[in-house]
Amino acid sequence: MSWSRASLLAALLALPVPFALADTVIVSTTVDENNIANSLCSLREAIAYLKTVDGLALDAVGRPANNANGCAREGDASDTHSIKLPFDKSAYLIEGSPIDIDISVSISGDESSDDVPLSPFIWVKAGQGFKIDGPVVPPAIAAQVSSIHLLKSLNAADIDVDNQTSNAYPFFTGPVNGYPLVCLYRQVGTDAEIFLRAVIPPAVGDWIERSPMPFALGVNKLIVTGTSDATCPALAVAVDEIGRLDINVYVPNIVSMSLIDIVGCGAAVANLPEHIADAGVAPAACSFTSGDGSQGGIFYLNESLTLEAMAIRGGGAEQGGIFYVGEDGVLTITASALLQATADEGAAIYMERSSLQLIDTLVADNGNNGSPADQAIKFASGELLGGISRSVIQNSTFHGNNGFALSLNENVLLNSLTILGSVGGAINFSGDLAGTGGNVQVFNSIISGICTGAPAAWVLANTPKFNLADATCGFTGTSNMLVPAVLVASVNADKTCGPTGRLCPKDTDDDGIFDFYVPRYLSDDISFSKDASNADIVIINKGSNESASSCPSQDQRNSDRSKAGRCDIGAVEFQFNGALLNSGGTLVTGSYAQSFAPDLGDEELFLPVGGCPVILPTAKTTDGCPWLSLAPTKGSISLTPDSKGYVYNSPNGFHGFDTFRIEVTTTASRLNDPSHPTGTTRTVSGKVTSEPESGIESSGLLGGGSMDWVGLLGLAGLLLQRRIRKGGVRV
Repeated sequence: MSWSRASLLAALLALPVPFALADTVIVSTTVDENNIANSLCSLREAIAYLKTVDGLALDAVGRPANNANGCAREGDASDTHSIKLPFDKSAYLIEGSPIDIDISVSISGDESSDDVPLSPFIWVKAGQGFKIDGPVVPPAIAAQVSSIHLLKSLNAADIDVDNQTSNAYPFFTGPVNGYPLVCLYRQVGTDAEIFLRAVIPPAVGDWIERSPMPFALGVNKLIVTGTSDATCPALAVAVDEIGRLDINVYVPNIVSMSLIDIVGCGAAVANLPEHIADAGVAPAACSFTSGDGSQGGIFYLNESLTLEAMAIRGGGAEQGGIFYVGEDGVLTITASALLQATADEGAAIYMERSSLQLIDTLVADNGNNGSPADQAIKFASGELLGGISRSVIQNSTFHGNNGFALSLNENVLLNSLTILGSVGGAINFSGDLAGTGGNVQVFNSIISGICTGAPAAWVLANTPKFNLADATCGFTGTSNMLVPAVLVASVNADKTCGPTGRLCPKDTDDDGIFDFYVPRYLSDDISFSKDASNADIVIINKGSNESASSCPSQDQRNSDRSKAGRCDIGAVEFQFNGALLNSGGTLVTGSYAQSFAPDLGDEELFLPVGGCPVILPTAKTTDGCPWLSLAPTKGSISLTPDSKGYVYNSPNGFHGFDTFRIEVTTTASRLNDPSHPTGTTRTVSGKVTSEPESGIESSGLLGGGSMDWVGLLGLAGLLLQRRIRKGGVRV
């Protein structure tokens, strides 16, 4: 049997990728109610099953028995809980109450087998989707009458009434009781005591202090004494005791989700991916009202949650349309999209503290459903949890949000962001940004829109560098530049960009929402000459190569950033092609048309204002028009009417192969030296075949020579490893 390259590649992609199912529950696409009658395992049932699994009888091979609703573990039972959502054209539903996740669990989607895989999706019809907020069974703590209190944050009014915390470095508050010095101790066992800290009380009000040493897991006892001495004694002195407090420190649950789409209230039906819309998903309008106390339209989080390759559309709450992250919550998001959520504060994310990692993510169109949202992401405080040095927002794009894109407090790093098109503005700064406690840094970012609250002078280590920013942001210094008058280009019907604008919007999944903005070389920035000044190119190669403010190694699309010199500012790095471009296809009879654009990638086709010859010349032109470095021997080649592609015309009666090479100029290649390995043009190498209509058609011809089997196998491996996915800015 003879294999074509295309059929071999298809066969390789169809091979199953083996993996071990260890302690995994497979969930059925079903209504989120009691499924006993149908013996189906819903997502809610799977969570409940794993929560109680340690109390179930084990079967003969050491695995837990099935529960009444059909949930069962596959693989070896272990302490690692995993749930798999197979791809289905129907939704996994959450309705009624939210799913309470109080175990550590990994929930992942098993994608479809399409060439561009689709993710399973969850339709959240409830007021909230998931609640991740505490220990499974907290130990009993006796009722205490004490003047000492556990705090949720550095706020005297923020008392943690249940005395349960996952923060090993807790905050406490208490009275002075007339002592000039207050001493904090932690009791270990029945009588041993560890001195923590001496506190000089304020003149007015209670003292507030955070433990400088971690508390052990389980129930701990805090002892507070007072003294008139200059120092605290090594052990607590009972006669001077101010108060005692028992608290429980528990290990926070760690929940992760990946390769799943979520649809909540308020998501625009017109922007839903086709397979979700076809399933009949019609999200209701968000019904929360200002002042109703609702928090987290999709997730209420007070522990640890990691999301990867997720697209979340919709969600509504008073605080945090998608995520409300409490004092003990830690949120990590990578390669995802947060879209069309609604809230009064934090349309997408509301953070009580600085404990967010947002990487390679799109945050767009939030707060546009009638909500007066103040910001897409809000940090209510710059306070930190133990073990967290600051929040990081990196390689991410913000656009079309109703209020500010970001409302920052202290302890946040912004690096390589694209922020534009927000109705309220770009960034609202707060906190002591000019002082040493600010720890807010802004590097390598495009910030279009007003800023408020920026200090007149930043502390030297925090001075923003290598940014393109609005004048109101106050980023002084020679490395920072002002936003040009025309920043974003218009988009034509064929997805190419208009002649002006430094950023070209890209919608990679056809959901009507731009996923990112690619920086450009503009025809009107530089004349057609390598020696022209690059001063007007305000994005490309304007990023930092300094260690203190260095660009990430990859951009939002997972493409490598510049490794030899400067990188581009913003979330996306301009990708120089520099390689042989391929063209061609099957030609039965007549003409074959091909656009240049798909092969060029980020490098846009350069066409002189005066136009180009319709019949391609066979010698290089001086104005950058396409020309033939290898003319076809049988047919002829002409430009399409818009000059953005070519037409191969086959002579009548010809059957066989024909090859050719077209040299095209791009906005980047024209800046190369003539001696550059790729020259000042990109080569489009094509091979077409003309066959009788009854002949066997060959698809996917590769031009420019053959590809060896090793290279083909490597390409298949890459496609197996990571395929472009539909549903968000996830690559």
